Amino acid sequence: MIALLALACSQSTPPPPPHAPLAVVTPGTWNAADFPLLHGQEVLAICGKRLERQKLQIESKGDAVVPSVSCNWQVLFGGIEKRVGDGPIVVGTVDGDRSMAPPVTVKVGFADARIHGRADSDKRYSVVVRASDRFVLAEVENEPEVGPTLVWAGDLDNDHAVDWVIDTPARRNASHLRLYLTAKQPDGRPEEVAASRLTRKP
Repeated sequence: MIALLALACSQSTPPPPPHAPLAVVTPGTWNAADFPLLHGQEVLAICGKRLERQKLQIESKGDAVVPSVSCNWQVLFGGIEKRVGDGPIVVGTVDGDRSMAPPVTVKVGFADARIHGRADSDKRYSVVVRASDRFVLAEVENEPEVGPTLVWAGDLDNDHAVDWVIDTPARRNASHLRLYLTAKQPDGRPEEVAASRLTRKP
């Protein structure tokens, strides 16, 4: 009898949400074939000035998916919980629009940084950040149809340095979203922690 009761209790307890892989996602309608996350996975969401653990909801529309969580979110992250935790975060103030040409100035607390995209002579395209030092964040092999954009800037891990989410699309209707955390390496170089290549659906 006790064994049957224990079995019934174990069957009524829902399983924990599956572990989310490393991923960066912004709001939109995306191609289902290359979308990295699954319905029901636990993700971290930038919800205004907080980083919150949320259960991912995915609405399927044929070969497209629309992700959502229960807050007004700007970016979702999978698989980075041990790096940043959750709770209040500092959101950067961005001077100008979020296109990286000309340079964008970002203020996060006492930290200031400039970020821009530049075309190189061999048709490569670089995203460059200058704070206390100058670093190349990302390089695109061929000059893209559209320039990189700053999606979000702030301090995700409360280390008083600027963290970045940027999009370096190689073509229209595509995104290559990248999360960089600053000051996690000995030289203070921003580290690419997670990335996603997504195709936007109309």
